[in-house]
Order: sequence, then structure tokens, then C-alpha cells
Amino acid sequence: MLCLLMSLPGVDVRMVLLLKSEFGPISRFVDYKRLVLWAGLAPRVHQLGDVLWCGGISRCGLGVLWWLLLRLLGLLLGVM
Repeated sequence: MLCLLMSLPGVDVRMVLLLKSEFGPISRFVDYKRLVLWAGLAPRVHQLGDVLWCGGISRCGLGVLWWLLLRLLGLLLGVM
């Protein structure tokens, strides 16, 4: 998996190691949904009776993880 991430343009060894250290062993997450919730990438959902409101992503993840994911996204989109 690490080699696959490093094959992306602009991604270096430091980024991959930082990402690995933030997530830890991926096997601790039962499924991808738990990983998404842990990282704060799931949308906010508020419900009161029959009223359901869905907002933007919750951003409850770690600050370093957010910085890294945004940087990777910028590299993929060619912004950085």
C-alpha cells in the first residue's frame, strides 16, 4: 500500500510515513466506514423527530491528518 501511495505524483516518503503513523494499523478498523468516521470525513447528520438535516463533513479528525489529506488532495488536483 505504501508503494501505491508513493506512485502518486508529488507524494514522497515523508508524507506516506506520516499518513501511516497517523492511521496506525489499518486492521484496527472493522470496515471503511469506521475509518471514515475516525478521520472526520463523514457528513454531519442531525435528526429531531421526523426532521433530518445533513451537513458538511464533520472535521473531527486529527489536525495533522487533515493537513496531510488536504495536501494530498491538492497534489492530485494539481493545485499545489
